[in-house]
Amino acid sequence: MSLVRLFHTLRVLRPVQIWGRPWHWLHRRFWSIGYPAALPRAARACRQALLGTVRPEFGWRFIGRSLTTPVHSIPWDPDRARRLVPAGLADRPAAGGTHAVGPGANPLQDKLWRYSLNYFDFLFPPGRFTGAEEAFLIVDWLAANDDEHAEPWEPYVVSRRIRNWVRWRNCPNRGRAADRGLAGLIDAAVYYHLKRLWLDLEHHLQANHLLENYAALVVGTCHLLSVGGATTAWGRTPGPSDLPADPRSSGEAGFPAGGPLPSPARPSALAPTATRPAATTSAGQLARSRDGVAGSPESGGICGKVFDNRQPRRPDRLVAWLEEAAAGLLGQVAEQVLPDGGHYERSPMYHLDMLTTLRQVQATVLATRQAQVPGGVLPVLDRVQAALLPVIGDMQDWLDLLTHPDGGFAQFHDSALPEPAFAPMSAPHPDPRPEPVPLPESSPSLPRGHPPSPGPISFPCDRWLRESGYVVRRWETGNYLAIDVGIPSPPHQCGHSHGSALSYELSVAGRRVVVDTGVGSYHDPAVRQACRGTAAHNVPLVEGTDQGEFWGGFRLGRRWRIVAVDHDPVRHRVAATLRDWLGNRYRRTVTTGEHRLEVEDTLEAAVSRGAFLSLLHLHPAVALTRTGPQTARLAAGPLELQFSATVPWEARGTRVYPTFGDGCPATAIRCQGTHHEVIRYAITWNP
Repeated sequence: MSLVRLFHTLRVLRPVQIWGRPWHWLHRRFWSIGYPAALPRAARACRQALLGTVRPEFGWRFIGRSLTTPVHSIPWDPDRARRLVPAGLADRPAAGGTHAVGPGANPLQDKLWRYSLNYFDFLFPPGRFTGAEEAFLIVDWLAANDDEHAEPWEPYVVSRRIRNWVRWRNCPNRGRAADRGLAGLIDAAVYYHLKRLWLDLEHHLQANHLLENYAALVVGTCHLLSVGGATTAWGRTPGPSDLPADPRSSGEAGFPAGGPLPSPARPSALAPTATRPAATTSAGQLARSRDGVAGSPESGGICGKVFDNRQPRRPDRLVAWLEEAAAGLLGQVAEQVLPDGGHYERSPMYHLDMLTTLRQVQATVLATRQAQVPGGVLPVLDRVQAALLPVIGDMQDWLDLLTHPDGGFAQFHDSALPEPAFAPMSAPHPDPRPEPVPLPESSPSLPRGHPPSPGPISFPCDRWLRESGYVVRRWETGNYLAIDVGIPSPPHQCGHSHGSALSYELSVAGRRVVVDTGVGSYHDPAVRQACRGTAAHNVPLVEGTDQGEFWGGFRLGRRWRIVAVDHDPVRHRVAATLRDWLGNRYRRTVTTGEHRLEVEDTLEAAVSRGAFLSLLHLHPAVALTRTGPQTARLAAGPLELQFSATVPWEARGTRVYPTFGDGCPATAIRCQGTHHEVIRYAITWNP
């Protein structure tokens, strides 16, 4: 390892990112919340009762990899070394028990695939599983994952799972219709998820991870306050009595914390009162559970006699949790959302994730206000609602600007479109962004933004988002241009940044023509390094160089600077100057007309040896046909464009990654000039 590179990587970090890493490892390895064995045992009984109502195997597809698993061996934690529930319920998949689809290695080898399985994002939108199957998957996870130090309990995964379980619990005809035993089981699990998350806040990572942590704490705590404020149709939510008044006390839940390791607490509230095997479950009860969630609220259902909690409520301690979580969340929102509405990591994909997260927080706050909650909760909820309302609007406006006419966001930095990403070019593909669903789903008061309507008609604009570092122009019938003129951001956590400064994406008549390479994998080092590198983007460069000193999967040493940006919205012209980490200095000028895009690249100062290049990557559906020494025809379905350059160029095969996975074959144009030459090219099209 280069010591100079390491120095430049570390010098921009915050102190908590350095000392917080070993501290976080100690918390994950040695601190315990006293997760009760009664909870997975109760989940086991509920699982057995639901087993006859679900399909014999489940199919999963994440990040371009598919896997089919038997119902008895869903690989929540394929590396599990111990269990506290009897073997055979969720064992490690046996040889031949799973079937992987798609090229490449077994998807279980990819950590992001395993993470995606444990997020429970597959619960939404509804319709993929029956209500009984959704309940089965939740209790199967609870029965199989009692080890709070294992991967499924890592804090980012816990945060996503809390939000999805709470969302499911508040959906009419789904979690809200669950019997009191199942509802109590899930709410108790949410409580222990919150307790573990307080221990594992990701201050050492910062950025979107920490915001997700605090958002999950707010959502989960609001949910427990909502269902626990009064006796409901599904009973009272389990509320163990060992909630600390301050979540940071005793070195247990805040971060950082000092002092000795806390003694594991094992509340007696979760002791089961009875165990009913599947064989004794009535046929009528199982029949009722096939199309919906098992059991009924009035009867207690198949889980009602398995899991019962009569512990007195401690709402004052939940209020303390909410106050602490709300303060942390609002602090992160103030830091991470830029004045122009963009998320400071500059990735449209993570921006959408953060916007969706904040929408759920706001919806949960609105729902909690309508419940019977302690009086001390209302000022906290008002503060959160007042802070998030303008932020969500600004973030939606920013996302609309970074959205192509086809409804999908631009793929700058670590951004992967939801599958399927590219539809046939005969018509613009539908909006791939998940529609935010309020909590509860019937709430009409949640502000909801919408992307530009898919199709050729969209609003005109020419804007420079200064803080985010993007210039966007939208004009005529579905023509769209987005240019990256930003720096690695934030400086202390730029693991999701690519060497894409001065790069652009172009849509014509509602169809993508010039695209970013995207992000293919976090797991495969070769794909990861290639996608982050400068040559994967539509930029000028000296052959063999990068804009920044990329290393590892998410590390960056010395980095580039944007020296100047000149935006002229009247003439629709953008000029930007960049200095890379080696000292090479580039100037790019982009001018757009009604039916024309012109690019001019200049190498103002050359330190490195190598050819001076200007690259552009075409959408996989765009076919290139050379028509002359310096001209070509670009065809995308019925759309035809012309390409011309002032220097020699060649077409090369490449791969672009609209989603995580194996990517799509595409064509890259490589224009080559001398160090003293100006590279000019143009893309034109007919009205």
